Amino acid sequence: MNVTAVLCTKRRDPKFSWMADSLALALESTPQIGFELVVVDGMLWIEGGYDAPWMTEWQGRRKALYDAIKGRFSYRHVPPKPTAWQGPSRKTKRDFPDLNNARNTGLALARGQYVCFFDDCTVLDPEWLYYHTTVAVRSHWAVAGGYRTYNTATVKDGRIVVGDLHPMGEDRRGPITQKAPGAWLWGLNMGFPLEAALQVNGFDEKYSGQMGSEDCDMGVRIERGGCQVVHEPRCLINQIMETHEAVDGHAGWGTPQPVKQKELLLQDGKMHFANERLIEFLIEEPDRKLPLGNDFNLREIRKTVLATGAFPTTRKLTHDWRDDAPLETCE
Repeated sequence: MNVTAVLCTKRRDPKFSWMADSLALALESTPQIGFELVVVDGMLWIEGGYDAPWMTEWQGRRKALYDAIKGRFSYRHVPPKPTAWQGPSRKTKRDFPDLNNARNTGLALARGQYVCFFDDCTVLDPEWLYYHTTVAVRSHWAVAGGYRTYNTATVKDGRIVVGDLHPMGEDRRGPITQKAPGAWLWGLNMGFPLEAALQVNGFDEKYSGQMGSEDCDMGVRIERGGCQVVHEPRCLINQIMETHEAVDGHAGWGTPQPVKQKELLLQDGKMHFANERLIEFLIEEPDRKLPLGNDFNLREIRKTVLATGAFPTTRKLTHDWRDDAPLETCE
């Protein structure tokens, strides 16, 4: 089996060394697979400014990842594909969150039959990859991996020596392996057959511009496409929050947001973050497997980018669906 792992980041210090040392240990536990890492890094856009070509080399950032990996496994270090929400192709006045665009970049570049995603600022458990691949090989299922979250931790040679557990730091979905609903496929640690993602045309970029619910949407649509999801708590990652600062106005779960996200009135009669309305749309269309906001066919983009290395540079989006604001006015 060939596996592609995807790490998406836009943080100043994503702790590449933690990731690389722990991933090297995980690969020692799974020597029989073909493996590659794709790091989709929004910080590659920033060093030369947004007037520079979108493939600007940020030598310091690239060197940091190179030095962390030390030749121990195959990897690629790339910026996200062009988007209307951030980077040199943006139509907005500032960068907004666009994690699904970065995730779709990883899917388009993946060469493995199985793709797993994990977050930055993470120490992988030595058996993390073993459990991803065991489930994938046995059943061709999607894996909702477990997590543990620390405020701070001491990390040595890819292992946590001691840490201060976050108040919301334990995975509460259950201590045993079990079949799970698609909505349990959470982006900080998830994996699925690449073909399952291509059949549903990838992550829905309708969520772009804000954060929240975008990973659950993908899990529901993959499940509707016929891919069973299993929760495997032994497929574990450890996320450490000490350098997990806000990115593009979003600070992550359990943290006050530095920029107020747009809200909408939902069916319960209460105001919610606007992205949750897209989950209502998904529930209202129980047979829908395809995304609402992708102006591309991921399978076709994948063929092109693997052959040429080039993504489309223009995007059709002109307005924010949440309030119909022109993107040029979003700040």
